[in-house]
Amino acid sequence: MSDPDWIESTRQSYDTVADNYADFTRAAMGRAPVANSFLDLFSSLVDREGRVLDAGCGPGWVTAYLRDRGLNISGIDLSPRLIEIARTNYPEIGFEVGSITELPSPNRSLAGITCWWVLHHVPDSSLSTVLAQFFEKLKPGGYLLVGGHLGASTHTKTEGYGGLPMNVNMVKRSLDTFAELLEARGFVIDLQATLDPASTAPGLILLAHKTV
Repeated sequence: MSDPDWIESTRQSYDTVADNYADFTRAAMGRAPVANSFLDLFSSLVDREGRVLDAGCGPGWVTAYLRDRGLNISGIDLSPRLIEIARTNYPEIGFEVGSITELPSPNRSLAGITCWWVLHHVPDSSLSTVLAQFFEKLKPGGYLLVGGHLGASTHTKTEGYGGLPMNVNMVKRSLDTFAELLEARGFVIDLQATLDPASTAPGLILLAHKTV
């Protein structure tokens, strides 16, 4: 899927599945204590006085989880319907429609960025741009937490979340691939982890920070 087609197709797809996706991801968070422990670690490291962005926040479950742990956090997502759900559930948190390819924050303004199960929708041709955005927006000492699908495959997802139609990239990458891309942008890798490696849907976690 070519640029910028993937952005619009991802927006339309998640507007279509938004309500079912919100239910699915809320339940998934409730049965993911290991993944959630990395969110806890992130919240313990980030400057509590600084601003944090949940990039690709979906219905806002992760955003609210981190807010409840003391972070000054807001969220952006491509899907207007997902943002509507997030605002309804958490009106006290700032949620806006936006793209991770064009983050709304000023350069060197954020203490932390989370990007939780989002980057598999970003094609290789755009991934370096997205990671460069993350680096530019973070303050020196700021942290980036990435969670996502682990693998080495690419396909187009055509349905999901109750059999509803979708048209989104599914690009699964290795830990080494992500680590190399992050280091190429200037990040220092603090932690790499694999989740459920023996399962049919293994995951990955990377924690990195910006030094300059």
